[in-house]
Amino acid sequence: MKQKLLIILSVIFSTQTLASEYYITDQCQVFMLEREVVPSSIVIDDEEGFYVPIFRRNGTEEIFLETVSFGIPQFEGMYASYKGESIVHCWPAFSYVTGVLVEKNEYFYEPIGNKVVDAYKIHLHIHVYSGPGALASKIETIYFVDRDYNTLYLKEIFIGDTHEYPSPWFKNYLTLEEANEFIKYYEFDSFEWHGQMYDVK
Repeated sequence: MKQKLLIILSVIFSTQTLASEYYITDQCQVFMLEREVVPSSIVIDDEEGFYVPIFRRNGTEEIFLETVSFGIPQFEGMYASYKGESIVHCWPAFSYVTGVLVEKNEYFYEPIGNKVVDAYKIHLHIHVYSGPGALASKIETIYFVDRDYNTLYLKEIFIGDTHEYPSPWFKNYLTLEEANEFIKYYEFDSFEWHGQMYDVK
């Protein structure tokens, strides 16, 4: 009976999602179902910058990022849009974004047509709390892929070991200046970047 109810809710939810102006990631749909939040409860906030720091690489000025409210505490998300295509993503309670990197990849392999296309990536550095003493960094990436950019999806890149935060992968993927700014939010005095130690400036 419970399984049938979940199927019915999923069908209703999918219909509502298709009718909206944005795609809701599968992961976010699950979290919304668990909390009995319907798509009509989603509010896209007007101001960017809730999730800081945000690092933008060249060519990403037209990608809009905004925060999302679902109307209940301990549940938040992000809205991203580019060229008329939009996506909403969210994460479970006690998980939160501590850094965002937006970049353009001009050499993204597209298997359909066997060609290289442009793609825009939004990397989310997320702290995941799963219990006392269990805190790890998770990297998730939102993709806008050039097929008129209506191909958009989310991938979980990886989740680090417990106590491994911030993520060494994310930190080393940043430029030295970006890494310095990123570490400032952790209030550390120094950090390692590509095998060398640097003082936070």
